[in-house]
Amino acid sequence: MIRKVIMLAAAVAALAVAPAALAQQKDAVKVGLGVSLETLNLAQLSAGAVSQAVPLNTPVSIYVPIQISPHLRIEPSLGFSTFSMDSGYADATGTIESGYAWNFGVGALYYPVAAQPAGFYVGGRIGLIFSGYSVPNVPLPSTDVSETDVYLKAILGGEYFLAPKFSLGLEGQLGVTFFGDPSATGLATLNRGLAGWSTSGLIFARYFF
Repeated sequence: MIRKVIMLAAAVAALAVAPAALAQQKDAVKVGLGVSLETLNLAQLSAGAVSQAVPLNTPVSIYVPIQISPHLRIEPSLGFSTFSMDSGYADATGTIESGYAWNFGVGALYYPVAAQPAGFYVGGRIGLIFSGYSVPNVPLPSTDVSETDVYLKAILGGEYFLAPKFSLGLEGQLGVTFFGDPSATGLATLNRGLAGWSTSGLIFARYFF
């Protein structure tokens, strides 16, 4: 599993720096800023090692669309989510259970029909999710769990430019997530070899400078 993570992380890094090299060769490269809202996520598996908590999702993500040509776009992304809640323990400090997830990814989008003003694209996204959570064990110290997951997604989307620099879009995704081995304080690392498939749908808004 570690080898897969390293190889996929190297691929993400390579895709992330590729646009900079291409930008030096093309004058028409356009860079923008976008945001997505996930509206549908089916078959998400539980990956909690200790509390069996559902893995944190990042329903809102930020994107940097880099339009290499009318038919090719590279799109790095970043998502973050966190939560905290009262665990119900009646101790003096008010024990809190909390968690987080960072989602780093990059996508390659090919436009058979360029958005002028409407078009559609196919492609893929690859990324890493760093997540963790804390489980209270009053009166003992809390147990902190962390893991690194890898995902691969095939995508199909559509985009419409309401203005020359502003577009709205929809995207459907089908992907597989390779869940990493959870590491928990005070406990042995769990070797589980867990993978899960899921579908999701996103709404996009993008602005190009």
